[in-house]
Amino acid sequence: MKPLSRLQGVFGQSSYAVSTLRAFRSFSDKQVKARLQIHEQVNGLTLDADGRVTGAVADVAEPALTVGADGTVSAPEMVKTKVELGDSYGMRGASSLGKEWYEHSEGWCDYLKGKTRTEIAGIPDDGSDADLA
Repeated sequence: MKPLSRLQGVFGQSSYAVSTLRAFRSFSDKQVKARLQIHEQVNGLTLDADGRVTGAVADVAEPALTVGADGTVSAPEMVKTKVELGDSYGMRGASSLGKEWYEHSEGWCDYLKGKTRTEIAGIPDDGSDADLA
């Protein structure tokens, strides 16, 4: 499923919000001057007139840049997001639920539907919510 298709048809209901989170990690070895891993997270929500979530998407892209010993920078020609990678992302074996990354994302986004900002803020982040186990 294309991430934005989860929001289509609900933009006119009231409002929407989009957020991004960017994190960087770098390391080097003898062949390259530096490698930079970028973690780009994008989230979107649509809300009805009462402030309840009517649609949500969450996705991540992780492009890697390489700075060669000669100073040249290279990047992959195309970077797929975790949702676009689908089953080929390879998280299913590491998941305690036996699910791939996109399935976790869809489950989380579905869990948010119908909730208000206050209800979402009250969701425990320590793994104690049985609905999120």
